[in-house]
Amino acid sequence: PVLERVLLHGIGEPLLNRELPRMISHLKARGATVLFNSNAITLSPKMGRALVDAGLDELRVSLDASSRDTYARIRGVDAFDKVVENLERLAAVKGELATPRPVVSLWLTALKENIDEIPGLVPLAVRTAASSIHLQRLVYNGLGIATEDQSLYGRLEAREAEMIRAADASGIAPLVRVPDV
Repeated sequence: PVLERVLLHGIGEPLLNRELPRMISHLKARGATVLFNSNAITLSPKMGRALVDAGLDELRVSLDASSRDTYARIRGVDAFDKVVENLERLAAVKGELATPRPVVSLWLTALKENIDEIPGLVPLAVRTAASSIHLQRLVYNGLGIATEDQSLYGRLEAREAEMIRAADASGIAPLVRVPDV
């Protein structure tokens, strides 16, 4: 009977659900805090406005890179520019409506292949009005790019630690390290 916080993600992309804004509205009417993770590829202007109107509290964007080439290599699709444009449009809608919601955060799963991208996330967060950057380490299972040789698990080499320090030192956007799972 009481919902405090609802995460609308799991397997699959939440933005592909046409009923998502209606679901959010329903949950907000019940007093819940509502958030979800997304790749933001299909975050159209219409959907962005619908999410704002529905009262979405937080949108976590899985980005995994701060450059187009690395994004395409890691995510397997050349959609970096589209994602950034979608986030910029969402920020514009929030500005027009003078609302802070949904809070947008950028998420990067740190791999050996993208560790040099960390400092570039700071200007990207500013550009897209993201409130924070979250770093999480790859939990590898041997499938796709989730391999032990890509993993930073168990140690941070000097180069990786310097990338994190450089991004953190900017002071522009909070950098949050997510504990290993």
